[in-house]
Amino acid sequence: MYDQTENVGAGCMLPLLQSIAGGVFSGLVMLACALWAGWPVPGVLALVVGAIGAAAWWWTSVTMWRRAAYQVDALQPEPRPEPRPEPIRVELTDGKDWQFIDLPASVDQLTTLARGVLQGQTLSESAWTGGGQPFTRAEFASLRGELIRRGLASWNNPKTPARGVSLTRGGLAAMRTFASLTDRPTPRVN
Repeated sequence: MYDQTENVGAGCMLPLLQSIAGGVFSGLVMLACALWAGWPVPGVLALVVGAIGAAAWWWTSVTMWRRAAYQVDALQPEPRPEPRPEPIRVELTDGKDWQFIDLPASVDQLTTLARGVLQGQTLSESAWTGGGQPFTRAEFASLRGELIRRGLASWNNPKTPARGVSLTRGGLAAMRTFASLTDRPTPRVN
């Protein structure tokens, strides 16, 4: 944190001296222009322009000094990062072995995905990412990767990932469970 008593000259005197110099310069330029153009009362015009110039310079100098000294932007506060959802812990069993996995998605995201997949929607990235969709590209890629790694989904053609992903029997069962996490009726797919 910046110590305010450390350098009063930088925060108070420097902007004041800069504004006086800027005001005098602005006034002299206005005086020269008014004399050259033959305007009446060039001294009053020079005084007004000099005062306005000094006030504007002072305000700008103080604002810039505050931003530099305190490292804040008074016009645009720093955006706060959106909290990441806690991963969903899933317990899988095939009757004899148990598997605990953490899926990188929220309950709402998994429920929406499960309902869509059970109603026939594909697991393509374009279907689940973008404007109005529940996932960002990174979130969906992370979830899809975890589903594949845990045997809940598999590439349709491992040599050509562009052909997409399909759920395994275990993945389909997991999606039915995820879809039942809300009060709405769950569609059944055989």
